[in-house]
Amino acid sequence: MKRKRSESQIEEEMVHAQRKLLVVIATMSAVLLLAILIARLSWSLQARKQHRTRTSPTSLPDDITSVEDAGIESDATVPSDVQIQSLLDIAKRRHDSKNYEEAAAAYRKAIALNGQDVSVWVSMGRSYLASGDTTAAKDAFEQALELDSHHAEAQEEMAVVYMQQQKLTDALAILENLLIQGEERPRVYLLRAICQKSQSNWADATESLQDYLAIEPGEPFALKELAFIEASQGQYESALRHLKQALETAPEWPGLHLDAAATCALMENSEEALRYLRTALDLSTPGVVYRVYRQPAFQAIRRSEAGEAFEQELAQKARERLKGSQPSKPAHTFPLSEQSVDLVPP
Repeated sequence: MKRKRSESQIEEEMVHAQRKLLVVIATMSAVLLLAILIARLSWSLQARKQHRTRTSPTSLPDDITSVEDAGIESDATVPSDVQIQSLLDIAKRRHDSKNYEEAAAAYRKAIALNGQDVSVWVSMGRSYLASGDTTAAKDAFEQALELDSHHAEAQEEMAVVYMQQQKLTDALAILENLLIQGEERPRVYLLRAICQKSQSNWADATESLQDYLAIEPGEPFALKELAFIEASQGQYESALRHLKQALETAPEWPGLHLDAAATCALMENSEEALRYLRTALDLSTPGVVYRVYRQPAFQAIRRSEAGEAFEQELAQKARERLKGSQPSKPAHTFPLSEQSVDLVPP
């Protein structure tokens, strides 16, 4: 009887030991499963973080000036569209900062990755044009037009290139074609007017300017051009009225004051002419105003006592400027007017 109890006890101990073993195995399995889950979760979070980093091209620091600085080209896993967008962002910042050559270089790299985007070719051409490289600009616009011969912006910029090359007939042909295509782009009317004015085609230039001003009323550059044409035809009162209208929008543009001064001089209003000249002097330099003052339109004023006094004033301002080495004042410029100041003829 005692032996049987021992066997029963042994059997119970074995069952109890097996249960303990099962508990240990279950616990180890749970721990292992948890570790696997944690590892997979960590890997997933890391992958998402890397993906966000690779697909965030617009968050580059301001001091990055090239894709190499951003470390993009060194990472072969970065998709080309991300690299392109980064380059375009950099190019735009460079262009807006007037670093036109660097902007063109960034656009060129973007085109190397994908040369099928017409807008990128046009943007690169504009940067080249702003930098003064007309030949490279023309090549860029031609490439854009090969991709899309009806692209309005590319055609418009090509017309600007021809205007800078003094190929006015070619420029006008493009601009007229844009209007035939139904492209009611305000700048097309303005560019056409400038071409027609350069050809002394006063009637058509006036009509084009009026078409432009119907879309952009009060735009100072167009009003200045219109005033020039009117003064050229002896319509001084109308010219002065348009110059005054332009000055309401651009009161710090010296060219407007100089044109108004010349118009007043042609109207034999010396007092108003000198007033406009003095305002231009405050906004410009003695050298600029002096060159204008020597124009034939001011001949009668120069001979007057007030005119001689103003000339002495100019000389004094010039001496003060040389003595103080004052920096040049920024000019108020408008499209295609950076290089010259239009004056009404004598």
